[in-house]
Amino acid sequence: MSGVRFSLLAIVVFSQVCTAKVVGLFDIDGTLNNDKGASSAWRTPWLLKRLDHMHSLFQQSPNKPVEVELSEPAQITYYNQRYGTHHDVNSPVRVAIALPQQIAVSYDEYSRYQDLWAKSETIAGALKPILLDYDPLRQNKERLIVPGYFRTFDLTFKYYRERSGGGKNYIVQDYDQAKQRVQALGAPFEWKGRAFALFQAFMAHPETVLNAQRFTSRGHRVDEYWEWDDRMVADGELAFATGPEGKRPIVHSLSQPEARIYGQSLVEKKVAVVKGAAEALFRTTAPKHRELAPDAERAARGIEVETHTVIVADDEPSYVAAIADYMVNLSGSYFADRIKLVLFNTGSDEEVAHARFPWRWTVISDRSGRPATEAEIQKWHEPKRLEGCEGRLVTEAQ
Repeated sequence: MSGVRFSLLAIVVFSQVCTAKVVGLFDIDGTLNNDKGASSAWRTPWLLKRLDHMHSLFQQSPNKPVEVELSEPAQITYYNQRYGTHHDVNSPVRVAIALPQQIAVSYDEYSRYQDLWAKSETIAGALKPILLDYDPLRQNKERLIVPGYFRTFDLTFKYYRERSGGGKNYIVQDYDQAKQRVQALGAPFEWKGRAFALFQAFMAHPETVLNAQRFTSRGHRVDEYWEWDDRMVADGELAFATGPEGKRPIVHSLSQPEARIYGQSLVEKKVAVVKGAAEALFRTTAPKHRELAPDAERAARGIEVETHTVIVADDEPSYVAAIADYMVNLSGSYFADRIKLVLFNTGSDEEVAHARFPWRWTVISDRSGRPATEAEIQKWHEPKRLEGCEGRLVTEAQ
C-alpha cells in the first residue's frame, strides 16, 4: 500500500504545479462508461445476498422454492424456456421458483428496482417477481427472482474495489466484457459514456494527456486505472496513455483509505478535487488561451477573452449539485477573472432537466449559468485546441 499512498500524495502536489490551460475532470461510471439506461453495455456486478431470516411468519421462506404469480408475458416466456413448460403467456400462472443464495445485478438494474430490494437482513421488500436483463455473457444466470428477498452486504461492491493478490483487474475486466456485449447485442447498446469523446480528445496527444484527471468513487488502486488506459490504447480507443517522459494522468480514487485527505464524504471529496484543479489553474504561469466570454451578455455578442478553462463531467445528481454550488460560489470571486468554469452533466435527460442548470453543458459565471454554445462544445472536443501541462512532480511529500 505504500506505493498507493505515494501516488495519492504526489497527485495532490502535482495538482499544484500543473500548468495546463484546459483541464478536464472526469467521473467514470455513467460518465466515461455507459452503465445506466436501456442501452448500457457496461455492467459492473453488484452482488446481492438472499435473506436468511424472515421478519414475519406469514412470509414464505426464501430457503425453499417460493410460490409466485407470473403475469407478464416475458416472465412466462422465460419460465417456459428455462423449465421446458408450455404455459399460456397471455394468462397469469402460479409457479414455484428456487432463489439463488446470491445474485449479481448491474447498476442500472439495482437503481431501477431500488425500492424493491430487502430493507434489512430480516425485513423483506417487494415480493412480486421481476425478470432481470438478458446478458449474453452470463446466459446461465437465474433471471427470474423476487427482489424483496435480496439485500446488499459486505461484498456488494467487490468489483468496484481493488483486486486482491494476483487476481484480475476488475475495471479492465468490466471493460473487456462491455465490449463483448456491444458486439453480441448490437445497436443501440454502447459501453462509452457521454464524456468519452471529450476524454479521447484530451488523450489524443502526449502533451495533453496530463490535462485529463479522473475522480471516482470506485476504490481501485491508481495503477489499475492506468492498466485500463493501456488496454484502451492497445484497442485503438485512445491514442495515448502517457504524457511527456512517460508520466501518467492523475486519478483521484476516492474510496481508497488515503483519499481521506480530500474530506469525509464522497461529495466533499469530489468538490475538493474541483477546488484543487481551479486553484492550480489560478496559480499557473502558463499563457492563457482565447475562449468565448463566460458571461451570457458578452457571449451573446461573440466576444472572446483570454482565460484558462476547467471542465467537470459527472452524472450523479448529488455530486453534480454540489459541484454546481461550488462553481457558482467560485464564479463570484476573484477566480472568475482567470478561469472559465464548465459543468458537463452526463446524467439522464430527466436528471439534467431537474438539475439546477437544466443543460448538458453549462458555463458558470457571475453566480449564474448559461448553456454552452455548439461552437464552444466543438472546440473543447478538438484535440489541437488542448494544450499541455509542464508535467512536473514534487516528491517532497513522500
